[in-house]
Amino acid sequence: MLSPSFSLGNIRRLEPILRVKTQELCRLIDQHIDPDGEGSAGSIDCAEPFSKATLDIMGVLALGVELSNLTSDKGDKNEYSFHEAYKTILAPDKTGSSLLFINGFFPIRWLPIQANREFLRATRWVRNALTQLIRTRHRDVREARAAGKDIACDSRDILTFMATESLLGGAAEC
Repeated sequence: MLSPSFSLGNIRRLEPILRVKTQELCRLIDQHIDPDGEGSAGSIDCAEPFSKATLDIMGVLALGVELSNLTSDKGDKNEYSFHEAYKTILAPDKTGSSLLFINGFFPIRWLPIQANREFLRATRWVRNALTQLIRTRHRDVREARAAGKDIACDSRDILTFMATESLLGGAAEC
């Protein structure tokens, strides 16, 4: 089903996306190493920028959405992002890690503990964001099909290929 997404032509079309994200990552690292722009030396923990870059690339390649984790500020605390949800779900603090381990043996995710509330909020946010994105993509594919266009051939993301295949009942090859 996903083989058209990984054809040589589609992989080559991804090169500009990877180039842009690499340039954003380099700019971010440069800003952290030399924050005042005067040639001073600095240091940076690369784990967070690399995870943001990975999420940005996966957002474009898998979902067809620019997540902008590398370039976004942490201005609005009410706004949630895929990177924040990723950190909460997959890289929790010590309490969250302990709860994740214990939950493998005893179902404790519903206990009213702050770490559980954060985990449930993050998973709910991801589920809602992905559900909305999938519904939008299905609608876009239906509208493109009604207009006689092949949206899968113009798109680079896996979600569009999957939506096209599921709605059309056949291979979404270009």
